[in-house]
Amino acid sequence: MSSTLEGRDGVIEEELTNHQQGLVDTCFEEGHFEAAIALMGQLRSSSAKPPVSHIRQLVYIALQPEVPPAVNEMVYTDVPSPSKSALKKRIPSGHAVMAARRLLSSYAVTNLPQTLARALPSYDDPRIDQPPPRSDGSLESVIGPQSMCIPNAKSCWNILAEGFTQKGQNFSLPSRKGKKRTKNHADSDDEPMSETNDIVGPDAWPILDWLLLLFEQDEILTAARGTVRFSNLLLQQIPCPRGGNGPRWDTEFLLRIVFRCLEQQEQRRQEMGSRLITLLINLSSTGFLDPAMFVSSVYSSLTAAEIETLPALFSALPPSQPAHEFKVLLCQKLLADTRHSQRRDARPQPQRPFSQFLGTVS
Repeated sequence: MSSTLEGRDGVIEEELTNHQQGLVDTCFEEGHFEAAIALMGQLRSSSAKPPVSHIRQLVYIALQPEVPPAVNEMVYTDVPSPSKSALKKRIPSGHAVMAARRLLSSYAVTNLPQTLARALPSYDDPRIDQPPPRSDGSLESVIGPQSMCIPNAKSCWNILAEGFTQKGQNFSLPSRKGKKRTKNHADSDDEPMSETNDIVGPDAWPILDWLLLLFEQDEILTAARGTVRFSNLLLQQIPCPRGGNGPRWDTEFLLRIVFRCLEQQEQRRQEMGSRLITLLINLSSTGFLDPAMFVSSVYSSLTAAEIETLPALFSALPPSQPAHEFKVLLCQKLLADTRHSQRRDARPQPQRPFSQFLGTVS
């Protein structure tokens, strides 16, 4: 991979020097997370490409709870009987967690989205020869081995699930019914999971916000090049069709996140749902995402939830041509289904034969 990349406004992104990268690595290796994040902030620039390992560890820290658990509550299976002092080094402080979240948002508006997305998992793109995730020098870091659960997940949506960083590579996503689960990247054996596990964990909302910002920035840069407004990075987070040919269509899990957001009381979280479905609508207008299948999936999600969600969904969409076309297609789908239901209800019900009726009263 080239060490340089044309960034925003024609600025060239270049890799950090070995000395600069080594300074940050040393902080991570010694468990000085706040110092590592502060140094990364000082090195942040539209002309400086942050290393994949740094962004990955930053995401891992940002997924941790703002109030760290006590040492005796932490269970790590990869290190035999660690001392409390060594284990404490592996628990980011609340200040480090907040700083990591702020820095990720800052990176999203100064650096290229594809630069940052290198640290994230994605579905294989048949158009690109992609090497599998591999370990790097960050394994010397006290959280380096744990952070590898991020690129080894199936997609960026998996890392949002409640308990992901605690379960690491043996974690699987909760299903709609809370019983069967989608296996993770390694197809590990299924284990019982509590129905309380959420598709967006309580500590993952800031990361969902950051992911949406990343995709939105990707849209902006794509549109600036004179093409249709869409995010190719978002496309890579949708499963490829079998055979690898044709538009993608499986948005079921993304729509579960959309409607999970719309259910929230907090306005900021509700807005995340409208932002995500807007990104999907823009993508469906390109042909890379099957528009008919997408509308059908939204309709299924609406009927599975509550139809009262529709006004809130429509009111949150931007006044754009793709959004207008989406509304028309969804309304047509709703009306067609309503007419079908009315015809079915009006159909006369079959009556039991009179001989059977006599048999029941004899």
